[in-house]
Amino acid sequence: MVVVSSPSFGGLFPDHQVAAFTSESDESHIGSLVGIEADPLADMSQNRRSEYATARACARSAIAEVMNNAVHEVDPVGRGDRGSPVWPPSLTGSISHNRGFCVAVAAPRALTPGSDTTIGIDVETIDRLRPELARRIVFGSERSEIGMLEPAEAQRRLALIFATKEAFYKSQFQHTNTWLGFDAITVSGASGTIAVTLGPIASSLLGACRVSANAIEVGPRIAVGVTVGRIVSRP
Repeated sequence: MVVVSSPSFGGLFPDHQVAAFTSESDESHIGSLVGIEADPLADMSQNRRSEYATARACARSAIAEVMNNAVHEVDPVGRGDRGSPVWPPSLTGSISHNRGFCVAVAAPRALTPGSDTTIGIDVETIDRLRPELARRIVFGSERSEIGMLEPAEAQRRLALIFATKEAFYKSQFQHTNTWLGFDAITVSGASGTIAVTLGPIASSLLGACRVSANAIEVGPRIAVGVTVGRIVSRP
């Protein structure tokens, strides 16, 4: 499958110029992995290899667009010690793959004066999450809101909350290099613009920051983009 530019996914970050590329998983991309990108393949199933390679192809295309380079000129998108993609120092980016669908986004790291801004994206199949998993994903007011919904809408809200927390984690990790649990933030809002409230641990790690989140539904999936803008003091 061909990797294609996907402005609707870039639109999850409406205040920024974000390059977004998507593709259905295709094992032909395994042969296009560059250098260290191929190192993790030995521990992966064939399906996982296809998704991983396709997502890397999407990531290289997004980087190339942001940096105004040809795709073959882009350095490999390696993995950090904790498995997260390693982006060029001047960029922020994120990858998600879900049941054969892959997306990658990239943007300049310094998106606004006085703010070090990162982005994260996550895509989930709405009916994939079993309702009993809610006890590990949602807390407090999130759980109360889901409890008042009809089953189909409760499932949609669960997917939205999960995707938002995953996207937030990917974005904040680029600032903190720290694991956070699902209770690190509280998510409210049913669709479109989502409100994200930081818990004590996330607030302590990130300090003064701005967090924004947006969602779209694409077929059976929901996609969420989260921006974390950490306020940078000027000397």
